[in-house]
Amino acid sequence: MNLIYLSPVPWNSFKQRPHRFVEWFHGVTGGSVLWIDPYPTRFLSLRDLLASRKKETSGCHDYPQWLTVKSVSSIPIEPLGFLSRLNHLLWQDIFSRVDEILAGDDAMLAIGKPSKLAMILLKKYRFRMSLYDAMDDFPAFYDGLSRQSFSATEREIAQAVSKMVVSSTTLHKKWSLERPVILAKNASAIVGDPACSRVGRNGSPPVLGYVGTVASWFDWPMVVDLAKSNPHAIVRIIGPQHTPTPTHLPANIELLPECYNGDAIREMRAFSVGLIPFKRNRLTASVDPIKYYEYRALGLPVISSYFGEMMQRPDDDGLFFMDDQTDAAALVTQALDVPRSSDCIDDFRENNSWASRFESIDLLIWPEHAHSRKNLNLQGPVAAPVKSRAATGTY
Repeated sequence: MNLIYLSPVPWNSFKQRPHRFVEWFHGVTGGSVLWIDPYPTRFLSLRDLLASRKKETSGCHDYPQWLTVKSVSSIPIEPLGFLSRLNHLLWQDIFSRVDEILAGDDAMLAIGKPSKLAMILLKKYRFRMSLYDAMDDFPAFYDGLSRQSFSATEREIAQAVSKMVVSSTTLHKKWSLERPVILAKNASAIVGDPACSRVGRNGSPPVLGYVGTVASWFDWPMVVDLAKSNPHAIVRIIGPQHTPTPTHLPANIELLPECYNGDAIREMRAFSVGLIPFKRNRLTASVDPIKYYEYRALGLPVISSYFGEMMQRPDDDGLFFMDDQTDAAALVTQALDVPRSSDCIDDFRENNSWASRFESIDLLIWPEHAHSRKNLNLQGPVAAPVKSRAATGTY
């Protein structure tokens, strides 16, 4: 069986949930994957045009044999309803590729980001199974007509797919009122790496580190407070800067460029404490940060703001919350004093692996019938049913 995956992020970007999903799928089924890179689903802004000049790449252009990556040509007019149909003419190569896949084998459609293209594929074809994996409150990223259009498309897709998965408790509450939803939080890909040496315990300066994007949700006041309250520590921020950096930062804040995958893990291993300094707003309310799992899988204590899925972890002995009233110096001292147990780290890795997350969804245990085509005006090729590995006991 094969997979057609409409991703919210390009393949050539830092590995996230979408990359882990398709790797897991191939590992379990042996099937090939058609990965479709995202295209603009809202009107472009000046920020988008400036960002487009920076080519996003992780250096992983050597695709595995089982993977085909396709980009999507489009005019950024998706919110304009009828006019957006102009893009259909640009998507014929995608349709031809899907025709080939369904003519040769069974296939599953997975949607990582709602779009008109995703809805067309649901209407035009019948897949062995269809899935919407909601990883964010996507409409929160949009404004005005773009938000209205995107919300309508997302809701239509959510009602049409066979299964819907969400990555956070907030998203589960949002969608479970409308249809059955499966909660599968994020996870860590760290398996064999040794735990961090916990810099700062032997006289060297502790490193309070963050690896990730610095954008509108990044809480600079929290980071500055940590730096000023802990002048003996290094506060290391690693990642692309998508918003202006505050002027006159404390001297102990280091800003380093983005890095990818293995390099990011090596950088984290030099940390004493992992930071997740996010603002609390609609954008972050639905977020279950992958970096939490990576930090903890390396044995790092974590200092986080109160937001999203982090607030569902009050019993994590290695997690410390910070707000405007927190004594940042005392908090860092507490975090550095957290004992580390190899057994606890191993247990965390086992219980929070990507494989354990995706297996819990039972994706390969098919519903009795493929998703209903009622009221969708569906037509086109139908993939022949086959038994899944789950059904044959080899899963």
